[in-house]
Amino acid sequence: MGRRWFINHVVMREIMPWRVRTQVLRLLGMDLGPGAGFSADCWVGGVDIVMGERSGTNIGCTFDNLGPIRIGRDVSIGHQVMLLTSHHDVRLGDDRPMGTVAGRGITIHDGVWIGARATIMPGVTIGESCVIGAGAVVTKDCEPGGMYLGVPARRVRDLQPAESAEAVLTSTRAGSPTA
Repeated sequence: MGRRWFINHVVMREIMPWRVRTQVLRLLGMDLGPGAGFSADCWVGGVDIVMGERSGTNIGCTFDNLGPIRIGRDVSIGHQVMLLTSHHDVRLGDDRPMGTVAGRGITIHDGVWIGARATIMPGVTIGESCVIGAGAVVTKDCEPGGMYLGVPARRVRDLQPAESAEAVLTSTRAGSPTA
């Protein structure tokens, strides 16, 4: 509990420079690749996080960390995204009305872009080069190379290998009332 308090109330504060924050998180046990790190005001429940090179978060993200979180290279995670690994294992006849709390890891492959306030639920794997739209709730695995939008998130289009996330979002907003 002391380590989590220190991380969330000291290390993740805006006053802590990015490079210092990254070095301290590495010392505390996170596996952060070169150029990877967390912006200010993120909240983490533990240090079982692997983040590949050049990956990072924007401000205010939540990583609850009851299960492991694995993030590939060149992943961009937008403002206030939540990666939730904890769930309640509810079974009929269980003496706990909410069930037993358990963790299921989240895996995000290389080249993924996750829009602001998206929520990634326990046990989900997001395939390489996916775009997850702002506000999406990802409850199931995402196959590589797709754009996923909505609640629950669903694949709305295939992405071409050379398309940038910005170009895809601009064209989707212009041509679709669902974006």
